[in-house]
Amino acid sequence: MRLAIILSLFLSISISSYALADSGKYERKGYVPQSKLLKPVKYKLYLDECGACHFAFQPELLPARSWQKMMNTLEDHFGDDASLDEESTAQIAAFLKWESAEQSSSKRAQKFLRSIRPNESPLRITETRYFKDKHDEVDPSVYKRKSIGSPANCIACHTTADKGNYQDEFVKVPRR
Repeated sequence: MRLAIILSLFLSISISSYALADSGKYERKGYVPQSKLLKPVKYKLYLDECGACHFAFQPELLPARSWQKMMNTLEDHFGDDASLDEESTAQIAAFLKWESAEQSSSKRAQKFLRSIRPNESPLRITETRYFKDKHDEVDPSVYKRKSIGSPANCIACHTTADKGNYQDEFVKVPRR
């Protein structure tokens, strides 16, 4: 009987701790609620094909219509020919559609989505109002630093971007 009471008390305390952590009333160093994170990209074909040339952006950062437009214009992908065979193109397009901002429960993805008008299909994450608002204090010269190169190089400053974590506490802007 005592063991059952002890186990019940332990479970109550454990559940309460998690509830407090998610409510923001309890903060552990480095703890980030799942609702604030984007999904880390694990799809091998996308990582191999797209991530070979640039940071493999989480599909949650743009709506499906933007990804579709991008996949339909790979022959002129920001000045480069990024064409793929039909099967790879179709598979990556499906991945991007099913993991797009509309499909995400992440608060950050929803903020990106709300910052894009329904008739817009931006091809650059950096063109969204949410991105611009979050980076308005960054001097344009910072993006010209050799270690950064452009605003699209998320991982240069957001050290945990590949894990879907863009929280400010993990931002480290390179000096050069």
